[in-house]
Amino acid sequence: MEKIDIAYYAGIFDGEGCVMICKAKNKTSSRGVRYWLQCRVVNTDKWLIDSLYMAFGGSVFTRNRRDTNRMDIWDWSASSKQAGNFLEIIYPFLHVKKQEAKVALEFQSQRLRIYGKGKSMTNSQWDLQEEQMNLLKGFKKRGQYLPKL
Repeated sequence: MEKIDIAYYAGIFDGEGCVMICKAKNKTSSRGVRYWLQCRVVNTDKWLIDSLYMAFGGSVFTRNRRDTNRMDIWDWSASSKQAGNFLEIIYPFLHVKKQEAKVALEFQSQRLRIYGKGKSMTNSQWDLQEEQMNLLKGFKKRGQYLPKL
């Protein structure tokens, strides 16, 4: 992929996307929860969403509007490794979401170091994942100043 295309996708993600660390109950986990990274772009332009899918993989969903005066909504998402790979590629071109992407990439890097070696997570590693998730949530609060990391 050419730099101009990567810059284009970074701009789309800066304006239309979101990055999050998700948390869900998990009976097999020692803490009863699991965390994963997710990136999403939601838009009414099917071509845009399909082009993200073709370039980076992931999943595409549509939400049909009941009101015939409104356009259908298309949703592209990438999780875990795919989300990390996507952020690594577009990171140099991000502006608005650069700090969020940095936290997300640190989160994903930690997960790969632990799970890639078949290790169990320590309490401090569990706590770090919770802190990273809460830090990303804090970035999304309206009017909040984003500190430089």
